[in-house]
Formats: sequence, C-alpha cells, structure tokens
Amino acid sequence: MRPLLLLLLVGVAACSGRTEPSSDGGPAGDGGVVDAGASDGGSADAGNVDCVDPADPCAEGKAPSDDRPCMPWEATCDHVHTCDADEARWCRVVEMCLAMPSCEPGTSGSELPCGLDEPDCRTLSVCGSTLHCRVDMDCDAAPSCPPNQLQSRVPCGLDEPECHSIYMCGQALWCREDTGCDGIPSCERGIATEYPCVEGEEHCERSSACGATVFCRY
Repeated sequence: MRPLLLLLLVGVAACSGRTEPSSDGGPAGDGGVVDAGASDGGSADAGNVDCVDPADPCAEGKAPSDDRPCMPWEATCDHVHTCDADEARWCRVVEMCLAMPSCEPGTSGSELPCGLDEPDCRTLSVCGSTLHCRVDMDCDAAPSCPPNQLQSRVPCGLDEPECHSIYMCGQALWCREDTGCDGIPSCERGIATEYPCVEGEEHCERSSACGATVFCRY
C-alpha cells in the first residue's frame, strides 16, 4: 500500500508545476509597433470571434465592410475574420436614421481625429457619422512645426518618441522628424488608417517611413 501511495504523491507533484499560459503575449506581428493608449469609445475588437462565414459574416442587423476598419470610438462595430481566407471584415449597425453629430456650445467640430494626449477634444458618433469636437479659442494663430520637421494631420502614437503634438487656438498639428527621404509608409497587412492604435486593440500596428506614419488595422 505504501509504495502505491508514494507513486501517487510523485505524480501529483509532477503535474502541479505544469501551467498553461493565459495569453500568447500579444498578436502575431511583422515588426510593427502596437501603441498603448486610452480609448474614448470602447474597444474596436469587442465583437471579435474565432471565424465567420464569408457569405454572412455579420450578426443580424449589421452590414460588413472590407475596407473600413472599426475605430476605437465605434463601440458597436464588430471586427471578425473569415474562416476561408482569414480576411478581416468590419460589421456596423445598419443605421436607419439621418441625424448628424453636433458639438456642444463653445466647441467646434472637424474630421481631424483627437490626439491621444488631447484631453479637451471629444469624439461624437451618431447614425454612422463621426465628429471630433475641440474647445473654441479666442485667437486665430495657426500651429506650425519647427524647422526640419514635417507637419502631419495624423496623431502621434503613444510609443512614438520622434513625434510631438502642437495644439493652438483650437487647432491641432503633429510634427515628425524630416529624415530627408521621400518614401511612403505602407501596410504589409490590413488597411491604413490615420488614428493611433490604442490599448486593447489587438489587430493594429504602426508603419512609419521618412517622417510619415500610418496605423494598419487588420
């Protein structure tokens, strides 16, 4: 009886040290940088599933797109992948309304995205339309980048030390180092967008070239 009990104890001890990882350490990447930041509208991957039928990829009441990635402020947009070719689809609610977003008094709206470090900017989405609202300023000066830097309307990623923001008189500008070349960043996978990757957004990576940056959502 004692030898049998000893064998059981040895087996339990051997198994107790074997653990399964709780995550894979992040999405498989091709060298792109995933930025961290706070989303002001929920995760774009909230509706992600293992895979979907390419002929009917979206839940009832939603329509698919293969070229309009979910943005961080679109809380009801689902990011899915097809089972056949593992291609991304983005599913949005079919809006049956014509209302447009409107900024509060004292603020003005534009299509220029809020920067991740721009606390006074608010993003509003209504009936499929989006507006980024900034506080009105009683001045008319325009921001500009220092010499040897390129101005951009693409916000800096939080892990992009060579980029800095300038907010002036209700306007925004982002400046990156001019590296003296004319290359254009491109996505090895996914769709190029101008809004930075945010914390919790698994299918997003940054691509930079010659002082320009895009954020690839796949």
